[in-house]
Amino acid sequence: MPFCIRAKKNFNEIWQGLKIRELYRSIFFVCFMGAIIPNVETYMYFYERKQGFTFMQIGLLTTFSAVAIIAGSMIYSLFLTRQETKCLFAVGLVMAILAAALYLMFVTETTLGLSPFLFMAIFNSIDESLYNAFVNMTGSILNTKLIPPNVEASIYSMKAGLVNFCFLFVASWNTLFWNKFFEVTEDNLNDLWKLIVVKLCLSFVPLGFLWLVPSREEQTKIQTVVLYMQESEKKEEERDYTRMIEIWCEVDKNVAQRMGVFVSDHMFVSLGGTQKSLYT
Repeated sequence: MPFCIRAKKNFNEIWQGLKIRELYRSIFFVCFMGAIIPNVETYMYFYERKQGFTFMQIGLLTTFSAVAIIAGSMIYSLFLTRQETKCLFAVGLVMAILAAALYLMFVTETTLGLSPFLFMAIFNSIDESLYNAFVNMTGSILNTKLIPPNVEASIYSMKAGLVNFCFLFVASWNTLFWNKFFEVTEDNLNDLWKLIVVKLCLSFVPLGFLWLVPSREEQTKIQTVVLYMQESEKKEEERDYTRMIEIWCEVDKNVAQRMGVFVSDHMFVSLGGTQKSLYT
């Protein structure tokens, strides 16, 4: 397929998906959360080197973080799948606040009697695992529930691009903006704690935007319409009319209309060789 036609098709699919209010609000929330909280990882690397961390120790911290991310995925699968999404994001933001507090303790040499390396290895790994469980996994699963059929690839690509752009680039630019006031450099890390205080304060901001995250009830309504769309697109001989009737009876017509899906007030189905008309 030529590039221009493929691009037009992808943009049309994205536009179709973004008609769902709950979807674009949830994507905006995750992107905003990633952009507003400064990323101080580069400065922390230089501080760790200043503290005498070897390259091996820094590599081990990275490895522990990767293992913690896997642990966070397992925590989500085992304990969090049925919890209210807003509550999960709220707990995840508390984890971000605690991470900033741990960084502040680290750079002010308040390590609870532990060596700096052991302090970061223990508490940063725990925080990483919980943050991944409550924010990263929650955001991914939420979008999976809200994306309509046949546009998944385009929406996922757009969402992944936006999230990475916000978490990796915009957050770093945000850090550079605030650093203009403190002038923290590789050779001058005396005011790094001030930059971390800014990170700590800004970590509270996304809590005021949790209203953008759809509730479980709103997610269920979207999912019901998505199921109806999937059943409607099947060939006549492949349809499970019993299942289709169950879904049709549960569809919220207003939600379906917002998604651009027409749901009739009645449907004809074949039951026992005779055609029956069902009304809502």
